[in-house]
Amino acid sequence: MKFNDVKTHRIKMFDTPEFLNRIKGEDPRMLKYLPLLKKINEYGFITIESQAGVEKKSETFTLSEKSYIIGFIEESRAENFIKHLSINSDKNCLIVHIVDKNFDIPAKYDIPLTIEQTKNNIKVVTHTSTVLPQNWYDMYKKEIKINKSEKVILLLCFDPKFNRDAKNKDGLFSEVLKSLKSC
Repeated sequence: MKFNDVKTHRIKMFDTPEFLNRIKGEDPRMLKYLPLLKKINEYGFITIESQAGVEKKSETFTLSEKSYIIGFIEESRAENFIKHLSINSDKNCLIVHIVDKNFDIPAKYDIPLTIEQTKNNIKVVTHTSTVLPQNWYDMYKKEIKINKSEKVILLLCFDPKFNRDAKNKDGLFSEVLKSLKSC
């Protein structure tokens, strides 16, 4: 499909029972973020992964998240979007570089996205890289059904701070939407 067709398809997906049930099963806290994520898709950032940047406490540990969003944007809009987000907020936006599947990507150099803190320890629970093997990139494009010929760029946007709710005024999802509207 062409980019705009994929965008239309993905926007409709947000309202399907299958998608809502999948989100409930993966992380029910994300349900309240879906309207904002849907808007982000409407404005031309086709999301494939996201996290809201919320804190979860228990008696024995605290789970802290950085909000992030990974998705495709048309190449013609990428430069202005990246500049706008980087200049007008404290959020980070990086191009995910596509590499050969045999490229060694040591996880120890990844960006921590979720950490678990106990009284005596901090452990990275989830992380992401700024490079992606070609076969994963192809899988993502196939998953969203976008034509190989479409000129798109895969972006990683993330909040440098842990536990800043992505839907707040200065949260990542809100800032991404503002930047999309401006470019």
